Amino acid sequence: MSAPGIEGPVVLSPDNIQPNLQNSIHTTHLPPNDLPSHQPQDGPSNEPPAEPPRVGMAYESMAAAKKHITDWCARERIPYSVWKADRRCWVLTCKDKNNCLFRLRVKNTERPVISILEAHTCSSLSFRRTAQTGGPIKATPYNWPHDASLAQSTTALVLVDMQRDFCSPGGFLEHQGEDISPITKIIPSLQRLLQAFRGAGFPVYHTREGHRHDLTTLSSREAFRSQNNTSGLGIGYPGPLGRFMVRGEEGHDTIPELYPVPGEPVIDKPGRGAFSHTDFELLLRNKGIQNLVIAGIATDASISSTIREATDRGFDCLLVEDGCAAKDPRLQKGACESIALGGGTFGATGKLHHIAGQLEFLAHERRNGLGSGGLVLLAWRLVELQQQKTSSNIRAMSTEKVFRNDVQEDVMLENLGYEPELRRTFGLLGMVGFSFSIVSSWNALGGVLIIGVESGGPPVMIYSWIGICICSLAVAYSMAEICSAYPVAGGQYSWVALLAPPRVARGLSYVTGWFMNTGANFILGQASLSFPGYTIERWHTVLVTYLIAWICAGINIYGPHLLDRISKAAITWNITAFVAVVVTILACNDHKQPASFVFKDFENLSGFGSAYCAILGLLQSCFGMNCYESPAHMTEEMKNASREAPKAIVISVYIGAITGFIFLVSVCFCIGDIASTAESPTGVPLIEIFYNSTQSVVGTCFLTSAMFVVGLNASISLTATGSRSLFAFARDRGLPFSSTIAKVEPTRQVPVYAILLTCVVQMALVSIYFGTLTGFNTVISIATEGFYLSYAMALLVRVIAYFTGYVKVIPGPYTLGKWSVWLNLIGLLFLVFTSITFNFPTLSPVDENNMNYTSAAIGVIGLISIVTWITTGRKQFTGPQILAVDVAESVHNETSSGASKDELEASEKS
Repeated sequence: MSAPGIEGPVVLSPDNIQPNLQNSIHTTHLPPNDLPSHQPQDGPSNEPPAEPPRVGMAYESMAAAKKHITDWCARERIPYSVWKADRRCWVLTCKDKNNCLFRLRVKNTERPVISILEAHTCSSLSFRRTAQTGGPIKATPYNWPHDASLAQSTTALVLVDMQRDFCSPGGFLEHQGEDISPITKIIPSLQRLLQAFRGAGFPVYHTREGHRHDLTTLSSREAFRSQNNTSGLGIGYPGPLGRFMVRGEEGHDTIPELYPVPGEPVIDKPGRGAFSHTDFELLLRNKGIQNLVIAGIATDASISSTIREATDRGFDCLLVEDGCAAKDPRLQKGACESIALGGGTFGATGKLHHIAGQLEFLAHERRNGLGSGGLVLLAWRLVELQQQKTSSNIRAMSTEKVFRNDVQEDVMLENLGYEPELRRTFGLLGMVGFSFSIVSSWNALGGVLIIGVESGGPPVMIYSWIGICICSLAVAYSMAEICSAYPVAGGQYSWVALLAPPRVARGLSYVTGWFMNTGANFILGQASLSFPGYTIERWHTVLVTYLIAWICAGINIYGPHLLDRISKAAITWNITAFVAVVVTILACNDHKQPASFVFKDFENLSGFGSAYCAILGLLQSCFGMNCYESPAHMTEEMKNASREAPKAIVISVYIGAITGFIFLVSVCFCIGDIASTAESPTGVPLIEIFYNSTQSVVGTCFLTSAMFVVGLNASISLTATGSRSLFAFARDRGLPFSSTIAKVEPTRQVPVYAILLTCVVQMALVSIYFGTLTGFNTVISIATEGFYLSYAMALLVRVIAYFTGYVKVIPGPYTLGKWSVWLNLIGLLFLVFTSITFNFPTLSPVDENNMNYTSAAIGVIGLISIVTWITTGRKQFTGPQILAVDVAESVHNETSSGASKDELEASEKS
């Protein structure tokens, strides 16, 4: 502790309180300005506009909007050009640099909304001054501050009671028998919040609850209350950190993680409220502070008391919901809800990433000498920039260097109408490993190898694999481009909602979601090979699959923070296992098939004609190249998802294509007798090929175990991506019990109920194998075709949007340029062809045992989705919503500058 004027934190306590405290200071309360209404005025006005134009302002007419903006520009001496029509928008540019200053468009055909673009690029100091208050922070029940006065001179952070007696083991709270784990969990979040405020140059205040050494500030009631616990220890009693709650003791000091830096005042208070018996208010008034961001502990005690005292004194308070803690979750929830009651009786509540993100924007400006606020406006318009800029323009802005990528992605997600709830842990390498674990083409091809052997043989398998991979790349590139613009966990169905014509967007999105949401044999195969007397039963396979499903669910629920590391390890294991398998079978097999068998000889054991048989051979390749869109469903857990997720999609297809081709050629050279391989007692033809090559049970089990680990990694990743798909669909109210399924566990930040539902559905579908192999094979075909149909619907609406002019250019940073529409068309045709082929029977003559029931099952799913849409979906299903986003192709579209009067009127009416 330091006295005033001495280096170190400034400590304010009741000992030096000033008696003449100013308790009554007039404060003007303005209505929230997130959507203020302006009426056009007759004649010129000598008074400046009540407030500068901001993002989100609404006007009764286009004339009122233009007049307000141009009047303000004139008074602020900003050189502006004339209004120009740009597709569905009106644009006002800066005369000096031709930069866009304002963009107006009609939203929902009712009221135009102002959007501010590139305000930070304007050279006018007066223009920058309008941004000094930044923009309001998203909060409940109103955007905070109520008057948008977020600035260094008006706003401060208050960290309440983050002292060792409350936060550290051996402290006062722990000796009272309380659990301090909820408190310790918020410390990392508070570190980020504190760093954001310090970086932006905003004042920070710390409070500590404690009493004088002689306890003369301790009332008899409080002394009795503090001893009313199982230990009988109260305030002033000795403990591991010194006397409990006594100033100057080790336990009374602030924890090291949040320790005050020189110049940050520390308010020592004898009670819960920070204003009672302290000069905290006087300190705030002298600095002109009127807005308080409050975090710390305990939400139901010191924080609630402090907020109530502050609001009674006219301060606008914002409680950081996930930056505070209470002893009981129910008390935490109730205390947070009580703040926002009555329209904000005691202030507002907000999320830490909104608050810290806003301050991080301002911190960047402060470091680069841009004032305070310009980049806040940029953040408010980030998604609009991405809608209107080509990727080269976005790269030129280097937004990823402007502020934290996870904040940028959260802003994009919010612009689609969603609250960021999942923790961003995945990087590019981890997501490539995650995606390739699922694709894992060489492993998947081994599981369906016999289909290709019987339907055309090795030549059809190899050549069809090349063709399938080329077409799959067209699909992957197309989906990567869309994913870059709309990085949301819903994936395909969300893209359909965003790209389809508005009249049918929700319906098509709903049907797509139903289609989209629709390794044990390796273990049992090794047992059969090692113990020839052991007979594999179907129920054995089902039970092992149950075990794998629960293991994967457990890892996803209790170890979500480990998924990125697991995925990085998985890709290393995957490639290592691939090399080991290929090298071993090629080196050990001394009776390889001739090249003509691999590349030339056509095998037809299906009973159909050669052409039909060759088409069936494509199915194996389709099974081996699937689910490569999985990074799209994990974008809400990726850092810099709009750039990295598209790369992960494409890279996983390339790796899968190369490894799959090498594996197929190697296996075809090493395969033995086709009939004996197909009828292997292990139940897995690939195990028979391993044994035929190595002639060793141990060697075969070693290679099979390596592949099983690959399959287990795939199961973990599939559970993750499947649960995120269900979570997203439930979040948009597309499933029964959506409110429950969409819940996110706040501590681990994972959708627990969606993960459990994914596990239960997997077990239910596998249970079909108890009764019928045909039904189980049909389920597998349905799953594959469901993915392909969801891919096809996304590409179909993309093509329609392009040719109708609804969306010509996908606005993300990962763009295909002029090749976009061609790759979309190639991918769409491929998906339509394969989706039809999946319904063909594979053996002749066709009977009830080998009939392909996929078409009937797909029809049932389609019918269910349509019926549920008509009955409940059209009323409840929401889908993503682009909030105040312009769909113009370019910010600087000069082609419309010479538009006729009729065209301008049509643009205004649109």
